[in-house]
Amino acid sequence: MRPRKQTVLAYGEGEDEKIFLRHLVSSYCRTSKVSVQTGSAGGGDPESILSKAIKARRGEKRDIEFILLDTIPAWPPAMIQTAADEGIKLIGNTPCLESFFP
Repeated sequence: MRPRKQTVLAYGEGEDEKIFLRHLVSSYCRTSKVSVQTGSAGGGDPESILSKAIKARRGEKRDIEFILLDTIPAWPPAMIQTAADEGIKLIGNTPCLESFFP
């Protein structure tokens, strides 16, 4: 029997984050031991990004779930708590991911 793959949901705020996450997956997840689903909220405020990430699960909780998003605007405490309750890690870009590209 084959061992179960570890599953990951890597969700980004916008298309730039999605491209960055896909690059990381293609560079570092070249193993059959992990299955990574990437997605993007297409922008929006922090609460809507979290809501879209939860919907992207399609009812299937992953072993690891995280969202890569800007820290501006500030994340509301209720949104941080919801993410924690859902088991979703928030990874902040300060000031934003696009500032790292020429």
